[in-house]
Amino acid sequence: IYIVFERLGIVETDINNRKLKIIKNFDIASTIYEKSLKKLSKARFDEIQKKKVINGELAELFVLKSETLKLKKSPYKAYKVSDDNVYAGFDITSYDLKGNKMRIEVKKISEGDKFYLSKNEINASKVYKKNYFIYCVRFKDGYPSKIEKIICDPYKHIFKLNKYKHNSKGDYIIYL
Repeated sequence: IYIVFERLGIVETDINNRKLKIIKNFDIASTIYEKSLKKLSKARFDEIQKKKVINGELAELFVLKSETLKLKKSPYKAYKVSDDNVYAGFDITSYDLKGNKMRIEVKKISEGDKFYLSKNEINASKVYKKNYFIYCVRFKDGYPSKIEKIICDPYKHIFKLNKYKHNSKGDYIIYL
């Protein structure tokens, strides 16, 4: 594995001691090394992916219900966009009580209070600015229990303040 790391420029061999390796990028080296030690069957991978899809759907329906209740006495309606357009960069269109359109990206918060954003979601947040929201949904016993946090204009409040980490897949890990 060290040969691969050297070819990628992640480690280099010490010129004074050929057995000594100098790590140039610890984050990448540790991630690759840890993944090389893990084994994951296709069946288990498919099971994990299915659970992520189910949790995402549950979280979206939880937020949609919350927004529908909020707008109950108004002329506005919330609706789920993600069923018709997965490339929109958000899951739900809703309104505030003044009638301003809201684009809502729903995220299930994992352990450690983090979630992932795709490049597409980031681009949508740049375009819609203060009309783009991330609703962070906390789960309890396998089901959504509450909207833990609402982030308005995430590009301004996350990316300009460096509250993220870029991963090798092109996604961004966001820390609350």
